[in-house]
Formats: sequence, structure tokens, C-alpha cells
Amino acid sequence: MAQISFAPVPARTPPQAQWSCHQVLVVDDDKAFAQSICDAFDAVAPSFYSEEDRKRGMIVAKDRQGNLKEFPLLSVAIGICHNRDRKLAGFAQVAHLGAELKKVAKGKPGSAYVVDRRKD
Repeated sequence: MAQISFAPVPARTPPQAQWSCHQVLVVDDDKAFAQSICDAFDAVAPSFYSEEDRKRGMIVAKDRQGNLKEFPLLSVAIGICHNRDRKLAGFAQVAHLGAELKKVAKGKPGSAYVVDRRKD
């Protein structure tokens, strides 16, 4: 069974509940698994906020420079790379591809996942 763990981002980040999770998981149905993570996260994340913040869809807090700024509510971004269409040379390549895909997923609104479609 796959294990998922969350570790806090170092203390120098703003206090608005930022988290980082980097895991390599091996699953049979990657899209269904990713969607279930997004759904489960989205079900619990609103409980971290006040009713006012939930209605507003964001929080207002100071950034690292002390400026008041709007921050979106928590979401999860998942990058899925696989070896169905090309050979993966090792963990470093998987980590690099996963980071690229996660960045694309972060560009989408709310919790999202992106599957690598490249065939090179």
C-alpha cells in the first residue's frame, strides 16, 4: 500500500499553512488515485479556515517582506510521470519530471493533477 506523508515547509515561510509533500508512489490507476487525493484534500481543507476566509476564497496575511497580501486557500498539485510510453532512467529523472508536471498542475485553479503525455 502506498504511504503519503506531509512535512511542513521550513519555518522561514509565511505562517499561512503551507505544506510540501514529495512522494514517489507506484499505483495501478494513477488518474483515479490522484483524483481521490484531490477530492479527499478538498473535503478537509476548508476546515482549516474561518467562515469569512472560506466565503472570500482566500486569506489575507503578511508575506515574507511584511506586506499585506492575498493568498489562495490550500490546494494540492500532483504531477504524474510513468513509464508506459518511454523508459525512465532512474529516480532523478522521475523526480525532475514529477516536479515539472506538479508546476503545471499548480497553475490550474484548485486541486489538480497533470499526467505526462510526452513520448520521447
